[in-house]
Amino acid sequence: MIKIENLTKEFRSGRGQVRALSGISLELPQGVTAAIYGKSGSGKTTLLNCIGGLERPEAGKVVCFGNDIHSLTSRDLSLFQRKHMGFVFQQGNLLSYLNVFENIAFPLVLNNASKQDKENRVKELLEKIGLKGAGKAMPQELSGGEMQRVAVARAIAHCPKLLIADEPTASLDTATGTSLVELLFDLGREGKSTVLLSTHDEDIIRLADTGVHIKDGRLVGR
Repeated sequence: MIKIENLTKEFRSGRGQVRALSGISLELPQGVTAAIYGKSGSGKTTLLNCIGGLERPEAGKVVCFGNDIHSLTSRDLSLFQRKHMGFVFQQGNLLSYLNVFENIAFPLVLNNASKQDKENRVKELLEKIGLKGAGKAMPQELSGGEMQRVAVARAIAHCPKLLIADEPTASLDTATGTSLVELLFDLGREGKSTVLLSTHDEDIIRLADTGVHIKDGRLVGR
């Protein structure tokens, strides 16, 4: 389970102190797919970053599977992320110097998977994302949709408990984006991962088990 208690996050800008999140509290059971939605600037990305340990809140707790992640040391948080979390970003963020196979295998290498387990898992995922023959291709040889599919496979490769996707369809057309989210949710459910995805696309919201509506840094509905 993921439990968020009174989460508050502020930023300093040229306009002074800006409150991005204002006392958000939320519980999500293990294995759920959740769409966090709201207008640009509503706090979606900040919320995901705090849940994933990429940003530290000013106040509140994020308890992931019994661990208060912001009370962990930097080293322990890094180890927790490496083992239990997967991330998909807006532009995929594939490593340009690694081929498709190596990109997907990256979290398995970090988690000391055996050579055979790594090869079996990557081959399995390449088939599931429809890129069976593309293991040796470099990221720059792929389309935008293909790069995002590889990013999804990389994020899920080590079977994380939590998969976080920050507007992964932002640069894709509607059909490609919908197909990507269906793939993301299917792989998440198959691995019994909790999947948190931010979006402003109503069609994508309907694909999730539950919705989390954010407005001006506050939770306004589900």
